[in-house]
Amino acid sequence: VTHDELQFQLFSKDMKIEKPDARAFTMAMRRGEPFLNNDEIIDPKHVLHIGNDFRKDFEGARRAGLHAALLDRYHETDLANEWRRRGALVFHDLLDVVEFLGRSDCKLG
Repeated sequence: VTHDELQFQLFSKDMKIEKPDARAFTMAMRRGEPFLNNDEIIDPKHVLHIGNDFRKDFEGARRAGLHAALLDRYHETDLANEWRRRGALVFHDLLDVVEFLGRSDCKLG
């Protein structure tokens, strides 16, 4: 995603709802709906949340019905391996996510 393609960004601290509260994920989806080219409501099963905290991002998103992945941006191998052991998809950066989605035809499970 280039800066020109980024439609909006939303931070849980600005919503006054902290992750892993499912309302944070639901609010983010609702805030993104106006940027779609139709009047559809975003279905959580079509959303991939990417974060860097197992409890807040991975477990929170999964409980809210979203797909989830984690970024190991600082190459913390032991931590990333633990996340994988607990069922998370783990990537080093967003480019890895884009490449994975391209190879998998955007199918997450």
